[in-house]
Amino acid sequence: NSTSWSQMGPDIGGGALDDHFGFSVSLSSTGTVLAVGDPSISATDQSGHARVFEWDGTVWRPLGPVFEGAAKGEFFGFSVSLSSDASTLAIGAPLSGSNGVQSGRASMFRWNTMGWTQIGSDLNGESSRSWFGASVS
Repeated sequence: NSTSWSQMGPDIGGGALDDHFGFSVSLSSTGTVLAVGDPSISATDQSGHARVFEWDGTVWRPLGPVFEGAAKGEFFGFSVSLSSDASTLAIGAPLSGSNGVQSGRASMFRWNTMGWTQIGSDLNGESSRSWFGASVS
């Protein structure tokens, strides 16, 4: 109602101990699609994950598969951002070593009736310690 907050469905569980599920979140403008990052900051491999959920009126259901980090230590899912209509998703991995130590990267995905597909190639930081992808929007 308009005078108080009420939770939509049960808590969303995800990730393993120390994955930091919910470290980054982004919500569509309608409030019915939610992207969640769990960069695995304290986990052993620290590759990270990101997930997208859709509200079905009762519970939050997965919308597509889990997005997996590509390499140990890159913290994939450190940042996530959904477009207002939830058709485009950006995921950051600031410690990726694509262009040197901790140069970082960001990956873009688009939703269609078949699922999420990557848009182009990853965007990479220009040099070591750029931490590209620490924030995406």
